[in-house]
Amino acid sequence: MLYSRRDRNSVIAVLLFALLLLSGCFMLPIEDQPLPPPIVHAPETRAPRTAAVMRGDVIRHLNLFANYIPAWSERLFFDIHGHRIMGAYKDIGDYVEEGDVLATLYWPDITTLFEYATRREEWLQLDLSQLERRRRAGAIERDFYQAERARLTREIEILTMELEYLTRQNQRRYLLSPINGIVTQIVVFTEGMVSSTSTAFATIVDQSISVFMVRPTIAEPLMTVGSYFTIYLGSAPYRGVVVDPEEFGINRDSQGETFMVFADENPVVPTPPLATVYVELEKAENVLFIPARALRRASDRVFVYVLTQDGIRVLRDVEIGTRGNATYEITGGLYEGELVIID
Repeated sequence: MLYSRRDRNSVIAVLLFALLLLSGCFMLPIEDQPLPPPIVHAPETRAPRTAAVMRGDVIRHLNLFANYIPAWSERLFFDIHGHRIMGAYKDIGDYVEEGDVLATLYWPDITTLFEYATRREEWLQLDLSQLERRRRAGAIERDFYQAERARLTREIEILTMELEYLTRQNQRRYLLSPINGIVTQIVVFTEGMVSSTSTAFATIVDQSISVFMVRPTIAEPLMTVGSYFTIYLGSAPYRGVVVDPEEFGINRDSQGETFMVFADENPVVPTPPLATVYVELEKAENVLFIPARALRRASDRVFVYVLTQDGIRVLRDVEIGTRGNATYEITGGLYEGELVIID
C-alpha cells in the first residue's frame, strides 16, 4: 500500500506525540503509601509495696567476728642439736597427757653411762645390805664393818650425784609433752633425721577450754567481765561469758580485746577457727514498729506514706523511738495494722 509523503509525516508526528506522552507518565510523582499507625501501650498501674504496722520487739544488735585462740599452747624444741632421732610416736590430732614421750634421740654415750651407773648403784646397795646382814650375824669384826660401811656409803653418795647428772642428761633424749592437749603440729619423721634446737618439732594445744577473742568495737563498754552473750559456731548457738584473760594466762597483744569462753557447753575447736558473737545494743519490747525503708525525712520532719483503704496515699508525720537493725519503733502517728508504703 502506498502512502503519500504527507501521510507519512502525520504518522511520524503521532508516534512522537505518543512517545512524549508515555515518557511524561514516568516522570509523574509516585504517591507515598501511608505508614501503619503506631502501637500504643497503655501504662501498667503497679500497686505500691506496703508493710503493715506491727507490734513486737525492736532490737539493734551487732554480729561481731571472734577468733578462736588456744588458752594454752606449747611449741616444743629438742634440747640438744644434731643427734639422730630414733623415732616420733605421735601424729596430728592425737591426744597426749603431760609427760608422754613424743620423740626420742639416739645418744649412745649417755645411755651407756646412765645404765652402767644405775647397775653400779644396785651393786653398791646390795653390798651394803650384805654387810649389814654379816654384822648382825657376828661374822665380821666391828672395825672392819665400820670401815667398809663408810667406804660403801661414800661411793653411793658420789654415785648418786653422778646419777643425778646422768639422769638430767638422759632426759634430754626425750621430747616430752608438758601439758595435756592435742597435737596440732609435728615434724614428719624420716629415717636419718637429726634434732634441731631452732625448729619446733611439735605443738601441743590445751583444749580443755575454748577461748574466743573479739577485737575492739563500739560494743566493748557492754562486754564487761562476767557478762553473757551468744556465740554462734556456724548456726549453732552457745552461751558465752566474758572473762579476764589473765586467769587463763593469755597475753594480750594490744588493749581493747574481749575474751570469752563457753559458759556451759563442752569445749570445741571450730573449723575454720571463727565464731560470731551476738551483742544487743538496744531493745524495746512489745512496741509498734515499721520497716526502716518506710520512714522518710525532710528537714526536721519524719513521716511515712499511709495507704488508705480507698488506695489513696496519705502523708503522715510520725514519732520514732528505738532504732533496730531493719526496723523503727513508732511512738506516735500510726496504729497497728495500718499499711505504710515502702517503695
